[in-house]
Amino acid sequence: MRDPLPIARTIDLTASPDDLWERIRNGFGMPNLSSPVVLDRQIWYASRPSAIKIMLQRSRRYLHHIVE
Repeated sequence: MRDPLPIARTIDLTASPDDLWERIRNGFGMPNLSSPVVLDRQIWYASRPSAIKIMLQRSRRYLHHIVE
């Protein structure tokens, strides 16, 4: 027997989540960007996961203030 389909979760955008990354995801919006520059940056970051890890480690102290 298969598990039932998960019930879609309603996001209450009037309540501020406790998790900082959830707050960032809820407020994230970006137009559909299709350009050579965007593609170049996508390839650059996708091929350098260590650079993203370092960037996130360095931003921890300030990220909460930026999101606020």
